[in-house]
Amino acid sequence: MWKALKKLFKRKDTILIVDDDPILVDSLEAVLKGHGYRVESASDGDEAIEKARENPPSLILMDINMPKLQGDVAAMRLGADEELRKIPIIMLTACDTIQEKVLASHLGVVDYVVKPYDVGNLLEKIKKFISK
Repeated sequence: MWKALKKLFKRKDTILIVDDDPILVDSLEAVLKGHGYRVESASDGDEAIEKARENPPSLILMDINMPKLQGDVAAMRLGADEELRKIPIIMLTACDTIQEKVLASHLGVVDYVVKPYDVGNLLEKIKKFISK
């Protein structure tokens, strides 16, 4: 009986959106919540690392170009942290260069999505790395 109750009240998967564009964050948050995910957001890499330490998300969607701490540096710091390195990171960015994609892959980023993005495609990528 306890297992059934535990399953019933199981916390939804949380996705941390890291982007300094509030319009993108709001629209993506609405889409993700509509698909049953909990959503947190951060506007730069420092805030993302802080939030990930406080409440580790199931997945991080992160832009590269942000004020303060850039997304690639934040990904490197998350990957260097024993507790946080297992959180999958998908770069969601306007940077569409081979160099950025190669760097992201060396930093342990699991996927790379270029803005503007197809919502259905992004949701499929998210499902690959977390299960609801």
